[in-house]
Amino acid sequence: MRGWRPAFTLIELVVVMAIMAIMGALAPMITSGVVLEQQMYNTAAQLQQDLMLVQNMAITHSSGGPRTPVPPAEEDKTWFVMRLYLSSNAFAYQTLEGEASPSGSSPTLGTGIVVRKMTSVFGFPASFGKTSPASVTIGSLPPVSSGYVDVVFDNQGLPNWRVNDGTWTPRGTAGSIMIVNGSLSKQVRVDVSVIGRVSITRVPLP
Repeated sequence: MRGWRPAFTLIELVVVMAIMAIMGALAPMITSGVVLEQQMYNTAAQLQQDLMLVQNMAITHSSGGPRTPVPPAEEDKTWFVMRLYLSSNAFAYQTLEGEASPSGSSPTLGTGIVVRKMTSVFGFPASFGKTSPASVTIGSLPPVSSGYVDVVFDNQGLPNWRVNDGTWTPRGTAGSIMIVNGSLSKQVRVDVSVIGRVSITRVPLP
């Protein structure tokens, strides 16, 4: 007479199938969240690299004439500008000495001007109508959540900032640029230190 062979019971099979169904339903949500976070980090890394490029251009071409726009007291310096278009969810920067600065009204391609547009899924908080967190935080100035902001490097690589109301910061002012998704559940910050060091921080939510 044969002994009993071990096998799954019907209840065990049902439990396993239920677990598999739950995992299958959760997998797309987990995967999409991871992909979105990586895309946001990649965009922050692109912004970081572009800021460093603008900084290097300012240092390399330090023998030229004045840039436009420039602070009144610094007209003998060479400047290169990155403009952050907060509501348009884009940024543009100069790559050639002697060319005009990025357009004041909209991110527009031009000679020596590179434009990068972020997606409708993530970008500056202002592009989603959010004022908190602020799109840009600059030194002791009030947080900026509308219009545009210039990040300007001088011929020593020090950061300067100009808000769209014309306010200039002193040379060597630190600032931060925020990138979020529409629900603010994911946030990445690009920091520019007083000496021009550019770094990326993943912002933990409370």
